[in-house]
Amino acid sequence: MKRVSLSGLEKSLSTVWKWYVYQSELSLSAKSRIRQQLLAGSLAADPVFFGMTLEEVDDFFRELDLLTILDLLAAAEAAIRVDFLNRAYQGRGSSVAVDFRKLYKKQGPRVRLDEHILETWTKHRRAARSAVSDFRGALKLRHWLAHGRYWTPKFRINYSPGDVFDIASNLLAAID
Repeated sequence: MKRVSLSGLEKSLSTVWKWYVYQSELSLSAKSRIRQQLLAGSLAADPVFFGMTLEEVDDFFRELDLLTILDLLAAAEAAIRVDFLNRAYQGRGSSVAVDFRKLYKKQGPRVRLDEHILETWTKHRRAARSAVSDFRGALKLRHWLAHGRYWTPKFRINYSPGDVFDIASNLLAAID
């Protein structure tokens, strides 16, 4: 069985979260300053924001949340895929590892996150079903972000970075 060469460069959820908290504090300070300058009609406002409405400024800073959500979901996917590969290469022991080995032999590195890996977890761990379901909902947001946001999404939740961090953490804990 040909193995995937793992880079070891994947981010952890906690690394992404620490970055977000730091950047969020910086953004909140900058956003507050810019809003005050715009409200006061100050010409000292950063030229990037010249002519923007307050709503447009808020949208500009909302990008940090969306980028963080994308990064959190990517970090979770990397953790799930590395776990999958390690179990597939081991191939014995748990029933999950046996099924992962069969999947890898059949699909190779083209194994699908949702249809193959997550479905296997729901089959073998009833306790993981709720966490997998929540994660699948968040994956719809990831798809929307990763594919350029060109359609109007219909999410059942208005996801925040904190929501996605919790969802991803819960899933990783459920399959550990």
